[in-house]
Amino acid sequence: MSKLYIFAIGGTGSRVLKSLVMLMAAGAKLKNHTQVVPIIIDPDSGNGDLNRTKEILSNYQHIRSKISNPEDFFFQDITTTNNLTSTTPRFQDKDFEFKLERVHQEKFKDYIHYSTMDKPDSDIVNLLFSRENLEANLNIGFKGNPNMGSIVLNQFTDSDAFQRFGQSFNQDDSIFIINSIFGGTGAAGYPLLLKLLRSGTAKIPNREVIKDSIIGAITYLPYFKLRDGEIKSQSFLGKAKAALDYYNRTIINSKQINAQYFLGDQENNTTYENHVGSREQKNDSHFLELVGALSIFDFDRNKTSIGSNDSHVYEFGVENFVNSLDTRDLNEADRNLIYQPLNEFSLFANYCESGWQKAVGVSRWTIKNFWTKNRGITKDYFESAEFKNEVQKFTRLYLEWLKELGGNKPGFLPQLINKTSGPDIFRLLDIRNSEAITQIPLPRTEKDIHSELIKLFEKSTSIVSDKL
Repeated sequence: MSKLYIFAIGGTGSRVLKSLVMLMAAGAKLKNHTQVVPIIIDPDSGNGDLNRTKEILSNYQHIRSKISNPEDFFFQDITTTNNLTSTTPRFQDKDFEFKLERVHQEKFKDYIHYSTMDKPDSDIVNLLFSRENLEANLNIGFKGNPNMGSIVLNQFTDSDAFQRFGQSFNQDDSIFIINSIFGGTGAAGYPLLLKLLRSGTAKIPNREVIKDSIIGAITYLPYFKLRDGEIKSQSFLGKAKAALDYYNRTIINSKQINAQYFLGDQENNTTYENHVGSREQKNDSHFLELVGALSIFDFDRNKTSIGSNDSHVYEFGVENFVNSLDTRDLNEADRNLIYQPLNEFSLFANYCESGWQKAVGVSRWTIKNFWTKNRGITKDYFESAEFKNEVQKFTRLYLEWLKELGGNKPGFLPQLINKTSGPDIFRLLDIRNSEAITQIPLPRTEKDIHSELIKLFEKSTSIVSDKL
């Protein structure tokens, strides 16, 4: 099986991953990779965006593990380096995160052993780092300072997670990196990681195979602002220009990357609160993060046409730039990829939130032995911990993601989303479910508790969606 390893660096990396998981839950599929292996790199382990994404990833895994032969919803296999190298699979959100050592409750000056340096060395350090840099706590990230990040992130290859990555990597596997160019973690982490992957000198298994693999990346230019605070968004553009010049010289011109995607928003109308890190840093989902997820699908589609010695650069544009975008404003390939899945999964998510309560015990697809040959999804299932804590939890997060996308600037709402809820729509779904309940395949085992629900709604939402 061909795997796509996705290194998501910093807060932007986590938010793009979130959009990717939502699209995959809805049924958007990769063509040339059977497994997706996210690896999140962020020194700020308390970051709200990071932890929300880890929770979504783990929840996705739990649901998928209880579906017999997924076909559309939750089709894509998302796994971890731990599961790829262990004989005992587990679903823990911590396995998606690359843990950085010595960054918790430690100041940057202590990390570099500043107090024990000889004077010539400390003088050089004083030229390279400000007093604020040296006194900064590393447990909330690098606060827009890539000069700090480039030091701390050099520990990549010393970790167990990186060893498991090398151990599990095979000939046909690919790598994709997500970073922002105007912050600290992403701007520093991308060139460092790419250098390690391409050098062939990293002390990890399969380093020669990794060196020659197809690698893509999406780099974010500024696409939001921050209110006045410790991190100055006025510096974002200057940092981006300097980093772009460096990337062009050392990465693109030297053909270190096979497919480089750039994405930004010149209008830059979105403004977030200025949180330096931790759980308060939990930004609303943004259209450009959805586009970042689409770039991963584009990279996958083009994998077979990208040569190992090629270096392609891509930008993204919409057909019509308006304040409120929908799927009609995307190009044909992207529109075809997500239009139907988002409509169908939105029908399902809204039904899980507020449709099933009136149907249970009334509509015949919820009653055992009612013309259904002992088939039916009863009240016991809808009141079970598995439904509430896995399926319903995920669909609520999905609806929250859609709401955030629609409320941001520019806003994005799939074309027919507003028609995917309400009594009339739920009634149509009940009718289709009652017709299809005897046609869906039986679960393989008793553990496949979500199979009947997922497969039934794949059928009914497909029919109802065509009538919207």
